[in-house]
Amino acid sequence: KRERVEMMQMRLDHSKIRKFKIGMQDRAQIEQYRRTESSRIDNQRRRVEKKFGDLRAQRGDLSRALDQMREVMEGRRRRAEDESRDAVVHSLQADSKFRPVRKVKTVDVEVSRDLVTFFSKKTLQLTPRTTELRALSKRHDIPLLDVEHCFKEFGRYDADESGEVDFEEFTCMMKDLLLVGKTAHCE
Repeated sequence: KRERVEMMQMRLDHSKIRKFKIGMQDRAQIEQYRRTESSRIDNQRRRVEKKFGDLRAQRGDLSRALDQMREVMEGRRRRAEDESRDAVVHSLQADSKFRPVRKVKTVDVEVSRDLVTFFSKKTLQLTPRTTELRALSKRHDIPLLDVEHCFKEFGRYDADESGEVDFEEFTCMMKDLLLVGKTAHCE
């Protein structure tokens, strides 16, 4: 606002009015200036787009180089594993008690089906309670053994097996939890 007021007071003597020749150009000069600026902006946009294209190409090159590095590292890791396995086999073969085991190339179809379905819900024949505990463990990201331990402790205090701890059961649990060690004989 201040600059506009200043321009109005100084009129043609203001620096920005002189720089951009505001009010001193005819329509043709204004159109020429507009085309010049438009052309400059288009050129700048093309340069920026070219730089983005170059960056995309470099990103693709870097991605391919990274993939190649991963392949090389994976190959080295496999080679190292093979070498260590060969060293173990060689040391075992050097031992006189070692007898090589015959490699089995085919697997009985029935055995392979059993292996595939070994841990399925039908095969395990889980009780609804066990299934519920497993789901609870998975849902809350708690180890199954911890969930089973908590359920077992809950069962110790749920005397009427209602699935809820009433006030008397709760007070019994609190006494057991709070009165341990030297204070166990106090009530």
